[in-house]
Amino acid sequence: LIPFGEFVENNHLLMPAGYSLEWHREELLARCGSLPEDWMAPSFERAVEMSRELKLPLHPKFNLFWYDLSPEDVLQLRGQLSAAKLENDSLYIPEDQGLKTLLERLGVPHRVQDGSYVIEACKDQLLLCLGLEPSGGGVKRNENVPPEGAKSLEMVSALSGVEVRARAVTRIGARVARPEKARERRMKPPPHCLFPVGFAGGPQRLISTASASGEVRIELGERVCSVCGSKGFMPKCKCGSHTKPTGASSLQSLPLSDMFEKALTFLGEKHAPEVKCVQGMISKDKTPEPLEKGILRSKYDLFVFKDGTIRVDATDVPLTHFRPSEVG
Repeated sequence: LIPFGEFVENNHLLMPAGYSLEWHREELLARCGSLPEDWMAPSFERAVEMSRELKLPLHPKFNLFWYDLSPEDVLQLRGQLSAAKLENDSLYIPEDQGLKTLLERLGVPHRVQDGSYVIEACKDQLLLCLGLEPSGGGVKRNENVPPEGAKSLEMVSALSGVEVRARAVTRIGARVARPEKARERRMKPPPHCLFPVGFAGGPQRLISTASASGEVRIELGERVCSVCGSKGFMPKCKCGSHTKPTGASSLQSLPLSDMFEKALTFLGEKHAPEVKCVQGMISKDKTPEPLEKGILRSKYDLFVFKDGTIRVDATDVPLTHFRPSEVG
């Protein structure tokens, strides 16, 4: 429930609300003067009995989203359910995609079994509001006829013989947490590649500036190839095998110009972009990223964080929607 003060404070018109349990309670008190013991959670038969005797709307517990359907949808649903079968206190309806869409919009739980939709939980109120009633192993239409030009709620009320109110009329969206916190994570200054160039890269730590100065000596982690035994600093050996860190580091001479040219050739890039790197490595193994990653990030204006990822800080990301599969 949203208090009246929220509308006054924001200078907003009052919006129509769905028929809630609190609303039903007040109408019941006005009719009876006191509340029956089972008013909050009556059985379906008891709810229909109270509605007809006291001229009250159907209890909110048995309300479906009829307001969301058009009169044509109600008539279509009534026609399709007329062919339903009743077995073991369950309603079996031939499978149809259009029917499934209507059931979902109406909020009717159902499952698919052997080419039929099986409805168990809401079958009583569904049949009542469509003017249908059990007959042998199937259903039949009652004698109620909806008035011409009636809206969906008026039509359902006429078919059922009891007033049916809207379960939900107005939907609101709520912002969760702080959207300003959900932003791209950047280092200061933001690099394109976690590749060390020392002071040779200048203030912007550009790989092009560093490669122009020839070989650069940088402290890097030592790695050993598990196949040929050769030493280096990259995760991949020249023989194609994976290297393993030794835990030690040393000053190594890097032919940056040759490495940069090979990376450009491998990617098929004719023009060298401005690739911003880092001054030195602070990770445990001091293993740099391949220059190809930096070239591609620079090309598409992307930056890397210190953990080697490109992502946003989603700690307080606003939640707008989700699929059930995403939350298990």
